[in-house]
Amino acid sequence: EKEISWAWGDIDRERCQFYQAIRPDDPDGFTSIGARGSLLSHLGALRLAREKSVNRVLLLEDDVAFHPWVRDPDLLSTLSERLAHGDWDFLYLGHNIPDSACRGRPPALEVYTKGICGAHCLGLSARVLENFIPYLESTIVNPPGHPDGGRMGFDGATNLFRARNPVRTLALMPAVALQRSSRTDLGQE
Repeated sequence: EKEISWAWGDIDRERCQFYQAIRPDDPDGFTSIGARGSLLSHLGALRLAREKSVNRVLLLEDDVAFHPWVRDPDLLSTLSERLAHGDWDFLYLGHNIPDSACRGRPPALEVYTKGICGAHCLGLSARVLENFIPYLESTIVNPPGHPDGGRMGFDGATNLFRARNPVRTLALMPAVALQRSSRTDLGQE
């Protein structure tokens, strides 16, 4: 499928910011340098969002690619309205949830309670950041295998947090964002 990309000139510089990813020198108990770097990078971006007192933040990883139908004005209008007035904490617009049951229909937001792999296009509310950021910070210092989460990748830490806290997660089915292969994949060390 075709990808849509935007030139830097198309980005609203007041509302968007690039965050330089972190690449640690060693895994320090994580499964890989990439897993540690991913968690530290996501955490850093979320801390920045909290400092800026945003109501909502959308994290796009460097290897995100969008389906061509993301340009559909009706879809964008419907999503914008629902998300602006909806009650959600986590929002997955890109994920690896099997979506075979929804192929052929327009994307729709659904409440999702299971684990999710793929945070390449993830929204979070300000209200969830107040508890989620300290939780992520604790997983960095907890030893691997700690019952509250310790030295695990960002997806695993997010899933554990979501499973143990009363949060509302929405997922767009099917996803509008894909994760393309890149040199920054966790498996690329």
